[in-house]
Amino acid sequence: MTTEQQARKLKTRVSNLAKKRGQLQKAVNAESKARKRLNERQKRGVGKKTSFKCHCCGKRLNNPNLKRHYDHIRAKSTGGSDGVWNFLLSCETCNWGRKAKLPEEIHLLLALGEMARSEIERDTELGATIAQAAVRRPAIKTWLSKPASRN
Repeated sequence: MTTEQQARKLKTRVSNLAKKRGQLQKAVNAESKARKRLNERQKRGVGKKTSFKCHCCGKRLNNPNLKRHYDHIRAKSTGGSDGVWNFLLSCETCNWGRKAKLPEEIHLLLALGEMARSEIERDTELGATIAQAAVRRPAIKTWLSKPASRN
């Protein structure tokens, strides 16, 4: 398969995922179930599952003053439930980044992100183009404004 054919296949699969997510969201909206709030005991239980760390990035969230998000493992908009078993603790950045994406979309984003990071790191022409486009994004601007991690 040529690179052009593979690129068309990738574009088709991305479009199909978007359609699938849209169909799931329409079905859930048709049922229009209201979200149920977790009580304090349930929130503690969710936090204990991840040792009060963000399940995506590992940021410690054991300080009650930090903004904690109780993240649906399977998004409500894609058919997930409000059962305690369907929640993990996450930081604000990771929760907003995941939004209501399907697991397949998360995997694709990670793969594309790794490719972009590698291109930027290797200082390729594509990497320069990606970096120039990325710095216009609010999330990247915010990330760049924070001090670099010392880990």
